[in-house]
Amino acid sequence: LVMDIGGGSTEFIVSEGGAPAGRWSMEMGVVHLAEAHLGSDPPAAGELAAIEGEVAGVIEGLRDRMRASGVDPEDLGPAGGVTFVGTAGTVTTLAALDLGLEVYDRGRINNHVLTRERLGGLYRRLSALTLAERSRLPGLEKGREDLIIPGLAITIAAMDSFGFAGLTVSDAGLLEGVLLDRASRVRPPGPAQGG
Repeated sequence: LVMDIGGGSTEFIVSEGGAPAGRWSMEMGVVHLAEAHLGSDPPAAGELAAIEGEVAGVIEGLRDRMRASGVDPEDLGPAGGVTFVGTAGTVTTLAALDLGLEVYDRGRINNHVLTRERLGGLYRRLSALTLAERSRLPGLEKGREDLIIPGLAITIAAMDSFGFAGLTVSDAGLLEGVLLDRASRVRPPGPAQGG
């Protein structure tokens, strides 16, 4: 199960044996959530609750859409041997924060496992900080000071909904996937014709 959190939407893809078994785009992005709910600095408890409520509703809608397309969300947890993978800026930023990286290090980010326990602590800690305080944290990319709060809310809600205690971070994203897909479709040239 792959999750890609964006500014305006979040994509979920189920892959089995290297082939997609289902994909869903949900209108649940960090920019929308921050603009709609975050007005206080640091965020007020009611603002956090509003984000969490909206995210919970969208995740429940995701589970309904999965069922409607023939994918049972109950089969997508770790008990079914499923790995939960996150990609894109929110998740890689969470890994950088978790690792306390002063400088982004792809080698340490890629395949880093974010635990539910650590993310819960990070959510509580970051939610109590002002934007200025968050901007000084090692690993937090400039411009994500407000967006990281809804990004954490989405990540935690998805983990809880599917029962994952860990999320594997992928530094690769959509572009790398497209390139790999295209490369796999290219036929190697045949043997040279002698003359």
